[in-house]
Amino acid sequence: MSAIVLAFEIFPVGAKVVAARDLYGGSFRWFNDKEREGRFSFEYTNTEAELLAAISDDTDIVYIETPTNPLMVEFDIEKVANAAHAKGVKLIVDNTFYSPIYQNPIPLGADIVVHSATKYLAGHNDVLAGVVITNDKETYDKLFYNLNTTGPTLSPFDSYMLMRGLKTLKLRMEKSTENAREIVAFLEKLPAVKEVLYTGKGGMISFRVVDESKIPDIINSLDIITFAESLGGVESLITYPRTQTHADIPEEVRLSYGLTNDLLRLSIGIEDVEDLIDDLKHALEA
Repeated sequence: MSAIVLAFEIFPVGAKVVAARDLYGGSFRWFNDKEREGRFSFEYTNTEAELLAAISDDTDIVYIETPTNPLMVEFDIEKVANAAHAKGVKLIVDNTFYSPIYQNPIPLGADIVVHSATKYLAGHNDVLAGVVITNDKETYDKLFYNLNTTGPTLSPFDSYMLMRGLKTLKLRMEKSTENAREIVAFLEKLPAVKEVLYTGKGGMISFRVVDESKIPDIINSLDIITFAESLGGVESLITYPRTQTHADIPEEVRLSYGLTNDLLRLSIGIEDVEDLIDDLKHALEA
């Protein structure tokens, strides 16, 4: 979150933000707090078409995750960037789910890119870190000034751990994708699963179960996949957004954009895929 805060703090008080509604619960919480304080104002949209239509001469920032967390919606970064720049608006992209292996927003027109480096970049669930990227000198100078002034910097050891993780990023992303594709094919055949949300690459999968009352039993029946909030590590994790990552979003808001109470999110790691499938089969068919 410090990366997102750093990126936003270079903009003036009262800056107007157009953002996709489906986003990480922590981002929503901070956005909501800042709006109450009068620091920023936010207009949320549910689709790419709505987002593009909402960009106006009064807009200062467009903010998107792509894919979104947890509904796995992709945005056309280049199209959004062109629409934003036509109005003199800056585009901030959260690229956490894809990492630079599957998506590089800067050449597509993003002005600022943020990553939760805790996730795929570090990749071992043992570092808390964020990354802010820009290719614009003026933007960089503003970011560096705030960074130097307020101090959200990594310790030498955390920096070392992050650089260590980057060495295997490509290998981990490829294995997570390979595993995820097989798991998606498995989930789509299960009677207990009514919808699978997956973009075709990366290790993040969301799925809806037929009977949401069984979600506690499903989670408690898993042996290999761990019930935890994080993502992007070598270990596979399952998350229930309603009570974990998106618990701060009011239920009526969540339901309005499709984050329903029957949805679970998987972060697929690099374990043997047959072990993961067996684990899910046992939990979902119990």
